[in-house]
Amino acid sequence: MTKPTLETLKKARQLVQTVTPLQGDCGLVCGGRCCQPGGEDTPLGMVLFPGEEQLLSACPGYEFSQANWRLGDAPATLVACSGHCRREMRPLACRIFPLAIYLDEAMHLKLILDPAAKFICPLCASGLGGLQTAFRQAVAACAKCLVQDPVQRDFIYALSRRMDQLRQDPFYRLAP
Repeated sequence: MTKPTLETLKKARQLVQTVTPLQGDCGLVCGGRCCQPGGEDTPLGMVLFPGEEQLLSACPGYEFSQANWRLGDAPATLVACSGHCRREMRPLACRIFPLAIYLDEAMHLKLILDPAAKFICPLCASGLGGLQTAFRQAVAACAKCLVQDPVQRDFIYALSRRMDQLRQDPFYRLAP
């Protein structure tokens, strides 16, 4: 596997450094549910984009784990914190949550609500329109930046197929 270009990853992270889904800290709405680690049997956290583990491994307070699902040939790497982290060191998935970058089968780039967010994020009830316009625009710019890197593009494509699988799960379809 080709190594991701860290410059691309850093640029993408910078594009979403200061924006948030709401005008304030959205973690205050739900108690930071997306920041809570799971147990040993059910690791939770945010998926790391290629190269992020290298960027974040020296940061204190992060728990890294392997997901019980795969992206391509390897388990996805997840990261969780205790609910409080340095905002400038947040993983990319945290910066764009509750959105997800999605590539359909024809490689068309879209922003969608992260299917996993449906279970934990109260902002999902308002749909994309409930999120600040500046946030959506910054995430779109981040997505366009990432797909220029072949490794990131392949990762996003594999993650998109995982999201497709999740949306087909009968339990997912039963959730509100």
